[in-house]
Amino acid sequence: ENNRLFAPPVKKIDSESEFYLKEPREASSRKNRVIITYENKENILTQRIFRPLYLAFFSPRWLLSGWCELRGEFRNLRIDRITRLEIFPEVFADEPGKTLSGFLKTVVPQSSMES
Repeated sequence: ENNRLFAPPVKKIDSESEFYLKEPREASSRKNRVIITYENKENILTQRIFRPLYLAFFSPRWLLSGWCELRGEFRNLRIDRITRLEIFPEVFADEPGKTLSGFLKTVVPQSSMES
C-alpha cells in the first residue's frame, strides 16, 4: 500500500513520461488534492477535484488513479488526456472508502491481496 507507482516491465518508456508524471507523482506521494482539466475520448473537457492515489503504466499509457470528487467514485484518468493539473497545498485526510486500499479492493480480487 505504500508503493504508489506500478509499472510492469517494458523495453522502453517514452523519455517525456518523467516530465508529465512529476506533478501527479508528487501529489500522490504527499496526498495533495489536485484540480484537473480532463479531456475525454469525445473531446469533452471537464474540471475535477481529484485525490491522486496511484500511478500505473499499461503500455503505452500512464494512468492516474484516485478518488474523483466530481463523480463521487474511483476513476482512472489517462495522463495524456490531462490538459491542466494544479496541486492544492493542503493534504487530504484519508476517509473510509476513499483510500488506496479501498481503490485496490475494487480492482484486485481480495484473495490476490492476501497472498
